[in-house]
Amino acid sequence: MMELVNHILYIAKNNNKKITHLQIHKIAYFILGYMIRESHEDIAKGLYKNEKFQAWMYGPVLPNVYDRYKTFNNMPILDNGEKSNEIDQLPNVNDVILNLINHDVFDLVSVSHKHNFWQNNKDKIANNLKPVYTYEVLRREFSK
Repeated sequence: MMELVNHILYIAKNNNKKITHLQIHKIAYFILGYMIRESHEDIAKGLYKNEKFQAWMYGPVLPNVYDRYKTFNNMPILDNGEKSNEIDQLPNVNDVILNLINHDVFDLVSVSHKHNFWQNNKDKIANNLKPVYTYEVLRREFSK
């Protein structure tokens, strides 16, 4: 997932957009969903094989990404990222990234909370259990 996170940071930096710790997780989640919905599943599966989202209080979180950027808290992440040629070639993906950056992050949180997996695991999340989103769960959430 770091390839996707780095690409998001790269797009943000090259468009003079600031991105926070909370945003990076939600944007990565919705971009992976965009890839699934737009029939780019081979790329989505490849990106998702190394790290899985967990359901946290504020929606999906990538634990390693959280650990890497948590020192920024609610300040913009100071990382230029790195362009992914594979992701960059997907139609409209960079526009979708920019669109998500421009959305209020709490709107993104709210939308992620409406997804079935988060709804079905609210009690576990409230008890800090952090259920893991499998690829099949993501596929069901974004194939509708």
